[in-house]
Amino acid sequence: MSSGNRQLYFQGFMYFALAPLVGFAIMAPVANPRAMLSLHLATWLAGAIACAAAAAWPHLKLSPRATSLAQRGLVVGLWIGFAIGLLNALSGAATMFAGGGSHQAAWVEPAMGALQLGITVTLIPALITIAVGLGKGE
Repeated sequence: MSSGNRQLYFQGFMYFALAPLVGFAIMAPVANPRAMLSLHLATWLAGAIACAAAAAWPHLKLSPRATSLAQRGLVVGLWIGFAIGLLNALSGAATMFAGGGSHQAAWVEPAMGALQLGITVTLIPALITIAVGLGKGE
């Protein structure tokens, strides 16, 4: 097993271990319990995405540099996604989409924007690179 897919399996199972802990926190007094439920489910999904990428890893036809960038982008992007969900749950940032207005601290909106930009420049290119690497013929 290469170090690339071993690292992705490790990250995937870290998410699988984290998901039940986030699930326990659904009942905690957080600003947005529904966002915590979303984070719980998204954490399970992130683990599945990382493990699926690890299973596909041996079949990629990419340069070593592109492979490394795809792996790092995937790992960083998934953790940024977790941070977005956690910030939503703890700050109540998602409540502005429910029509109740925004009631979070002033720093939350710029932080959320920075995290969303971070996920855009890491996760999306990594997933596209993996798809291209799988689409190349033998």
